[in-house]
Amino acid sequence: MLRTTHGVALSVITLAWGLASPSFGAPVTFQIQPEASTLLLSGGAFWSGGNPLLFEAQPPSGLVASIGGELVVDLAPQQITFLDGVIEPATTGTYLPGALAGQYGFHADSGLFDTIGVMQGAFRGSQFTLTSGARLGNATADGFTFDVEGAQWTGLAGTIDFDGQPAGTLLGSLAGLSRDLANQVATAVDNGGQPASYRNVAGVETLTLPLHIEYENFESSEGITWILDGTLVATRAIPEPATMALFALGAFAALRCGRRQ
Repeated sequence: MLRTTHGVALSVITLAWGLASPSFGAPVTFQIQPEASTLLLSGGAFWSGGNPLLFEAQPPSGLVASIGGELVVDLAPQQITFLDGVIEPATTGTYLPGALAGQYGFHADSGLFDTIGVMQGAFRGSQFTLTSGARLGNATADGFTFDVEGAQWTGLAGTIDFDGQPAGTLLGSLAGLSRDLANQVATAVDNGGQPASYRNVAGVETLTLPLHIEYENFESSEGITWILDGTLVATRAIPEPATMALFALGAFAALRCGRRQ
């Protein structure tokens, strides 16, 4: 009986030390920190023609949003794989068309009202995920740096709602158009010229992901391309070894008391 109790206690202690170690060997979830995570929207119509009509912000904050959600990753020494997660821009205001709540709101005015026209658009309910193969990194003092180029950024939910005026103009064809973002895969993903990183400092693991994401020719009829640029910061707290050891000893004591009863 004593041997069995010791075996159970040893298993509890092993589990405790595993929880207190870095997240190597099993998928783990990092929480995206909205106060440190922002993606800026840019883009425009007639993108491939060399003289695009660029998006401008609808007030109050149409082209910038803080980001929340989570990233599910698999970590190994100097290696990371993005498996899943939900990446969600915050709702930032009320935007046209429809004067409804949205995450991003943009407009563009060609100055040629009778031939090209004007357009408006808003992101509503958008969610995304990031997946990749294994990314090998370069060691640093407290973790490693890595590259996300070629990873897959995919829409999970939401729409981009468009409007174009007046009827009969090039942009007038956008009136009433709503494009679903679910299953829409970005045409390009990279680090925007800066390295991504994993750090493990003072019991907190931190992922910092500079991102440049392109959806080229998303709406082909008017050559609409949109781009997200910014940084995601996601963290995971590692329980302190001392705390987990106390948990294990407490569990062992409870097991022994239970055996005696």
